[in-house]
Amino acid sequence: MAKVQGMAVKKTGFNPHYKSKYATLDSVVELILEGTKEEKLLVMHQVKIVDGVPRVVTSVCDLESEEVLQSEFPVTGSDPQKMGGAITYGKRYNLVALFNLLTENDDDGNKASGKEAPTVSDKIMEQIASTQTVEELEKLWHQHKAKLGKEFQKAITERKNELTI
Repeated sequence: MAKVQGMAVKKTGFNPHYKSKYATLDSVVELILEGTKEEKLLVMHQVKIVDGVPRVVTSVCDLESEEVLQSEFPVTGSDPQKMGGAITYGKRYNLVALFNLLTENDDDGNKASGKEAPTVSDKIMEQIASTQTVEELEKLWHQHKAKLGKEFQKAITERKNELTI
């Protein structure tokens, strides 16, 4: 675990509300896997109810020494989609804490969740940022090109460049 401690996580997510990048769960896991591939670690996530509050409990077990480290993060959500997002956030938060990773200026927590409702523009920007392939990006472009301005064209071009690196 010592190899990845203090390393900065690549910010591959985009928060359209704050117009900022953040470290996604995928980028956190990628950094951990790359930095610990020679170590025999087991990472587990569970959702448990503790004192009536659902929590994401993340455990990292060193299979050689049998040492176990845990981190817990309370999650809430009024519907399954919000709860799923909170669980993903909890997993990311726990992994960053357990492996002591750097995610400076990460505000996917949206100022501790006091955020406003996203606009249509925000939703389109979020869709652009979350595409995983150039094909998805092209489909999104054809779907929205009539209503996309220069800021969207720039975001699509930047995301396409990220995907083709």
